[in-house]
Amino acid sequence: MRYLLNVLNALRRRSFPGANATDAIGRATAPDNAQAWYDKGNALRAAAQPEPATACYRRALELEPRHDDARFNLATTLLALERPAEAEVLLRPLAAQPTPAVDVLQNLAIALARQERYAEAEPCLSAALARGAPSVALFRDLALVLHRLSRNAEASAMLERALTLAPGNAQLHAELGELRYQRGEFARARGQFEQALAREPGNRDALIGIGRIELLHGNIRAGWAGYRSIMRDALVAQNAGLALEHALPADLTGKTVLLLGEQGIGDELTFLRYVPALTRRGATVYYRAESGIGALLHLRNTGIARVYALNEQALPRCDCTLLSGDLPLALATNEIPPALPLAAQPQRVAAMRVRLTALGAPPYIGLTWRAGSATDATHTARLPLPLFKQIVLPQFAAAVQPVPGTLLALQRQPEPGEIAQLAALSQRPVHDFAAANEDLEDMLALLAALDDYVGVSNTNMHLMASLGKTARVLMPCPPDWRWLAGGKESPWFPGFAIYRQNGDGDWGAALQELQRDLMSKGN
Repeated sequence: MRYLLNVLNALRRRSFPGANATDAIGRATAPDNAQAWYDKGNALRAAAQPEPATACYRRALELEPRHDDARFNLATTLLALERPAEAEVLLRPLAAQPTPAVDVLQNLAIALARQERYAEAEPCLSAALARGAPSVALFRDLALVLHRLSRNAEASAMLERALTLAPGNAQLHAELGELRYQRGEFARARGQFEQALAREPGNRDALIGIGRIELLHGNIRAGWAGYRSIMRDALVAQNAGLALEHALPADLTGKTVLLLGEQGIGDELTFLRYVPALTRRGATVYYRAESGIGALLHLRNTGIARVYALNEQALPRCDCTLLSGDLPLALATNEIPPALPLAAQPQRVAAMRVRLTALGAPPYIGLTWRAGSATDATHTARLPLPLFKQIVLPQFAAAVQPVPGTLLALQRQPEPGEIAQLAALSQRPVHDFAAANEDLEDMLALLAALDDYVGVSNTNMHLMASLGKTARVLMPCPPDWRWLAGGKESPWFPGFAIYRQNGDGDWGAALQELQRDLMSKGN
């Protein structure tokens, strides 16, 4: 999660003595005058030269270690340079004073949060709020930290208080909508997104939010318009000169269409389901693959005439160029197509079956407990989209512990010791197949050989659907849009069983149902 630093506000609170910035930079600085070095640091920072400014602040502190303003301005400049650990060291003495300033506490909290130490950041912000006049910035920063601590109800309350100070702030409404969304309160979330749009009609976060809510409720065509905004700006910037169409004619006979991959493998498999709709209209389809999916598509008849690697420069000149995520919108369709068929290579499946037989008796059950990244996810201006999915190992282990069969860990990039921990908690062996994630052909073969698969929604769930198989999906709240807002199944994944976390984060009922279903199948 990124924090907006409010550096200019901090600068306004800490005065900059001396003449204007240009004059201060140009003047020679007295070598033994701490205040002169401090003034020059301020002038350099005001002139957008943060690195030279830090050197000036450090020199001021060498000459006068108690120069608190130089210490504070050095810390906030380091924060702006993405160096939070250094900023924390500088802010600690200021925060330890008998009556620390509000801006000291607030910036210390930001430094801690930038290091993902949210539990330490929260009391700093609470203390800042208690000491000074309420401000939108304080309420927002505290909401962000509480959100990261999975305390979304309290985070929502902070944004509501911020809105009492700035009721016309569209972004606050969008952020409150996101928090409502993440608690599964979709109707209340939509209300906030709509208020954001009433105040700022083009608010990107609100448009995306409403798009996701439409998709979650099965309103496919209505949902694409908002959803397509997620990656568009970045993709257009990366592909200068390309004309990205948003609508396609009904007759594409003799036309060529270039699809630009834009997201991860699971998303690309979702959007490539629409390729047959293009070929039915008469189009010849080319595809530039963003991820490792290209190797799979090269070897199979998917309706794509040619797959290009991401780094290939000689892309074909086509009649239409589309981002893959725009394809359903451009087709103006409410259709949910079947999964793109991807058969596993028979020789690899046979080898995988031999390997599994050596490990233990069937049924062979694949397990995945995490998908996405907690820190690198695509996010709105201040709140992350729900791309990170996880169930903690003790709960997961308790659910699968009594289930008969052989357990296989298919987790991509497990943390050190995680698989051993899952085995210990399950009181049975859990075999490590994480390496299969690095070769999609191996993963397809492994998935084809499984008797059952339990995990959060990830690439492997899309591959299971492409194999014509089903799985058991642990769905955190809020759900990924393809799994809809509620229900036991999704039209995107027919036959897949869904076990949903509730809006308060409790997995109890879902895991009890999962265990009953697994035991019933085993018997």
